[in-house]
Amino acid sequence: MSLDQIKIQKRNRMAEIETAVLRAVEYEKSGHFAEDQIAALVKIGLIVGSPGQPIDQAAALQKIGRIQQVLEDLGEPRRKITEYESLKKSLAEMNEPKE
Repeated sequence: MSLDQIKIQKRNRMAEIETAVLRAVEYEKSGHFAEDQIAALVKIGLIVGSPGQPIDQAAALQKIGRIQQVLEDLGEPRRKITEYESLKKSLAEMNEPKE
C-alpha cells in the first residue's frame, strides 16, 4: 500500500468519526459526563459489594466482567477523541519533509 493510499484511509477514517468526536468533546464538557462518572462509581460499588465476603472464582470473574463493561461504556467518548487525535498526528508526521 502506498503512502498516499494510507493517507487517504486515515483521512476517510477521520471524516467517519468526526461527528462522534465533536459530540464526545461536548459531552466531556457537559455536566452529564460528571453525572455519568458518579453513576459508574455507584455501579462499581454495587457490583463489588461488601468487602471481606468470600466468593468463588466464577463469581469473581463475573464481577470483573461487569466492572470492565461499566468502565468501557464510560471511556467510549475518550477513545473516539484519542483515535481522531492519533490519526491527525500521524497524518501531520507523514506530511513533514524528511531531512
